[in-house]
Amino acid sequence: EKFQEIYVDEYQDTNELQEAIIGAVSGPGNVFMVGDVKQSIYAFRQACPELFLQKEQRFCEAASMRKPDQDCLVRLSVNFRSRQEVIASVNQVFRGIMNKRTCGTEYGAAEQLYYGASYYDAYPGNFKSELLLCPGGLDQETDRIAFRIRELMRTGFLVYDKELSGQ
Repeated sequence: EKFQEIYVDEYQDTNELQEAIIGAVSGPGNVFMVGDVKQSIYAFRQACPELFLQKEQRFCEAASMRKPDQDCLVRLSVNFRSRQEVIASVNQVFRGIMNKRTCGTEYGAAEQLYYGASYYDAYPGNFKSELLLCPGGLDQETDRIAFRIRELMRTGFLVYDKELSGQ
C-alpha cells in the first residue's frame, strides 16, 4: 500500500531475493516489469531468468483466457534502431542457440525481432552484418573489436547517421 506503482527494468536479471522484495512491497496489479530473456547476462549474480519465463507464461495464459483485469504481457518485438540485415542476423543466431534445453524457451515467431526502422529504406545499399567469435575471453574480445573498428576506419567505411541526413 505504500507504493502506488513499482517499475522493474531488466526483469530477466532479477534473482529470487529481489523477487521476494518486489513481492513484499507490491500490491495487486501495481508492478510493471520490462525485460527480454535473450538479454539475461547476470547468472554470476544469481539472476534467475526462469522467473521471467514463468511470468511470461502466466501472462500469456491470462491473455488467452481473455481476462483483461489480470496481468498482461505486451511484446515489444519491433526494432526501430537496426537495419533489416542486423535483425535477420540476430534472429538467425537466436534461432540456432535458443531452445528449451539451453534457455528454457523456444525462439519462435513471438520471440523474434521485426524490422521497424523504415528510415533506413531511403538509403539502400549492399549491407551485411558480422558476427565476431572470440572464444578467448574478454581481453581477446575487446582486442578483436578494437582491431575491427580500426580496420573499418582505415578502409573508409561509412556509418549512416539519421541525425546527419545520411552522412
